[in-house]
Amino acid sequence: MTIETEKLYKRAFEFDRKGWHWPHFNVDELKCDCEHFCEGEYYHSPKFLDALEKMRRILDAPIIINSGRRCAGHNHAVGGAPLSMHTKMIAIDIKIQPHSRKSLYEAAIQCGFTGMGFGVNFLHLDMGRRRRWDYPHAIELWKKELGFNPLLR
Repeated sequence: MTIETEKLYKRAFEFDRKGWHWPHFNVDELKCDCEHFCEGEYYHSPKFLDALEKMRRILDAPIIINSGRRCAGHNHAVGGAPLSMHTKMIAIDIKIQPHSRKSLYEAAIQCGFTGMGFGVNFLHLDMGRRRRWDYPHAIELWKKELGFNPLLR
């Protein structure tokens, strides 16, 4: 039976993986991977995982996760925003390749992701309040491929 509530696990190994029904993802790629400030924090969110799995089905190709949950220490060490969704709940930064920016953006919208950060070679996704931002040298690449400025949509 799958746990249907959101919960923070201070150690990913404490999460009971029985009933896991997101075949394209696993706890180990979503947990904090700092190995310095925490023992692998994992934030379990069935709603987030359902959206991520749906996105994977739409794209019909692997989604490569650069970063998932971050403990506060790791987030600070990598220069993350102080109120980052990586630390509040769960957020992911996904590698653009092997996808196009357009296919990632359209799939993310279709799957209900509300927070989007546009990087040069990654896309940040979360389910916090609706907002859009860009990282240095990225927005022109996104505008060129999408044909519009995603920060304004």
